[in-house]
Amino acid sequence: MTMTSVLRDALRALAGRAATTAFPQGGAAPDPAPARRSRGLAAFAADGCVACAACARVCPAGAIAVRDDARALRRRLVLDRGRCVSCGTCERACITGRGIALSRDFDAARTGPDQPGATSAVEKPLASCRDCGAAFAPAAHLAWIAGRAGAPAGAAVCPACRRSAATPK
Repeated sequence: MTMTSVLRDALRALAGRAATTAFPQGGAAPDPAPARRSRGLAAFAADGCVACAACARVCPAGAIAVRDDARALRRRLVLDRGRCVSCGTCERACITGRGIALSRDFDAARTGPDQPGATSAVEKPLASCRDCGAAFAPAAHLAWIAGRAGAPAGAAVCPACRRSAATPK
């Protein structure tokens, strides 16, 4: 580009019509609907999630925390929507295909984690071992596995007790 062509383009821009509108005073508001293929923030679906924590293991942003409470026999998965980068990795890793999905919500602006909408969470009961009583896996996850395997969902045994029972004495 030469200096002459730059000067000519600048004069045309100054003499021509404005390329933008004076929103909100003049002109229509932009279309608030996001593009059809845009990805919003992730959100848990309580009815589809089995609390297996596959989403937490693959999240590149570390936005999903797994909190097990062995005393209360509860597992809580908490998604920090401020850290979510809407990559969809959690959605692809979900074993049920219905536990977590990208929503149509794009507003991640929050001033703190205690504000409404700053997190998405799901809580499920943990199963306890029939032999030792230790909490070891979400009951919904065990039931999902039993359903996929075609086995009855019975009393569960933790991996440590299963190993000790299988080891010859």
